[in-house]
Amino acid sequence: MKNISNNIREGFHHRLNKAKSFYVENPHAQAKHRAIFYGVLLGLLLLVLTVAGLYMVTYGDKASPATYLSGQDVSGKMRAEVKGVASNLYDKINLNLTNGEMVVNTKLADLGVTLDVDKTVDTTIDAGASRNIFVRFNPFVRKDTNLILSYDIDLMQAYLNEKFYEITTPPAEPIVAYDDANMAFKVVPGAPGKIVSAEKLRDMIEETLGEPRALSLKMDLSNVEPIVTDAHAELARDYINQRLGLRINMYHAGRLMYFIDPPDIASFVNFTPNVETHKFDIAYSDEIIKTFIDKKLAPSLTSAPVNERLLVNNSGETLMVLNQGRNGLAPGNIDGLVSQISGAVANNQGLDINLDLTEKKFETEKIVTEDNRWVEYNLANFTVTLWDGTTPIWSTSATAHGKPSSPTITGAFRVFQKLSVQTMTGGTAGADDFYSIPGVRWVTYWGPGGYAFHTASWLGGQEGTRISHGCVNMHEGDAKMVFDYVDVGTRVVVHW
Repeated sequence: MKNISNNIREGFHHRLNKAKSFYVENPHAQAKHRAIFYGVLLGLLLLVLTVAGLYMVTYGDKASPATYLSGQDVSGKMRAEVKGVASNLYDKINLNLTNGEMVVNTKLADLGVTLDVDKTVDTTIDAGASRNIFVRFNPFVRKDTNLILSYDIDLMQAYLNEKFYEITTPPAEPIVAYDDANMAFKVVPGAPGKIVSAEKLRDMIEETLGEPRALSLKMDLSNVEPIVTDAHAELARDYINQRLGLRINMYHAGRLMYFIDPPDIASFVNFTPNVETHKFDIAYSDEIIKTFIDKKLAPSLTSAPVNERLLVNNSGETLMVLNQGRNGLAPGNIDGLVSQISGAVANNQGLDINLDLTEKKFETEKIVTEDNRWVEYNLANFTVTLWDGTTPIWSTSATAHGKPSSPTITGAFRVFQKLSVQTMTGGTAGADDFYSIPGVRWVTYWGPGGYAFHTASWLGGQEGTRISHGCVNMHEGDAKMVFDYVDVGTRVVVHW
């Protein structure tokens, strides 16, 4: 048996050596075999490229095979179809937010959570693009993507605070407030709170995006501190209080026209909590400084312009000149002046500014009375006049108005309420100025704080005097004339 095995082995080696000898000694055979090998290899490559090309054409702008969006198969779907799937999945996410017995049913949109549909579609279509073609187009290799959501955390937190207001206490930020009595800023301390956290809810939503559905989420209360600590608020207070003593003088032609005092400087400052540094960002508002220049500095100049005020009808025709206009001088280069003031405060440096005064034309303010009807009250002669455009309809001077300690205000107003009868009260309960008068009739309110035309049973013999708390006192028939003539919205002009 051993001899037979040896004979077989020797025969095999003999034939192998003979074939090798033939192959070595025949270069044509070598070339033929190489040609066959490379031909097969080239054929396989062409086959792969052809198949890949077909897949590229088929799936060029479609989701690759075995692509899933939040658990739903979107293989071969075009962009518009994937967009529809994404929108449907987004709409499926209904939330039941619970805390004890409290349940809030809501949708993502109510929470300020929106679907970034374009980004979701792009990510889904491109799920396999970053991989090689064998993986991208392999139907047995799963490519998973999820909905891509955008969160407005501030809106979400505000929504949760509103819905869970009975059990939450939002943190109170410390306040740096100006104390007029002491002419300095003070700190009102902040306080921690307990809230249903929007950030935690965001994380919980993200964890469910693999399978969008109706969810019941338990929302525990979270401790939350104010953005700014009291210590940092005190640093902001000290920083700005150092600047309140600055002397910023306004000169013109060598004459001191105005100096900016602590209340002015205090009004320029904005304190904004910074969520990253947990400090207040302190800025000086250019808009507030411009308002200060326009409303305080300019009027303090002896030759400041005085604007014209006109009462007009719908067509723009003048019914009454409420205030004559006058040209004057006003600060020029407002932006440069604002920059000087804000720079002085920011750098904690006193400053003398020579005002560049230029001639300024007065402006015209038109106050419209839409239906042509309006009411005039002349404080100087105690006269109420009902007007239709420029035509007086009715008038009386049998009135009284506010005493010096509670004067009747002047200006252009609108009727905002009419009451045929009411109990009128005012003053401070228990004090000498308190009053409560039942049965006051034909009350026409026109001014903030309760100014009105109304019946005054006590008026007899006191017409033409200043006896009221600011209202216009009238006899009953006269008060009813005004009451019947006007509507809510009718213009009322009060002047001296």
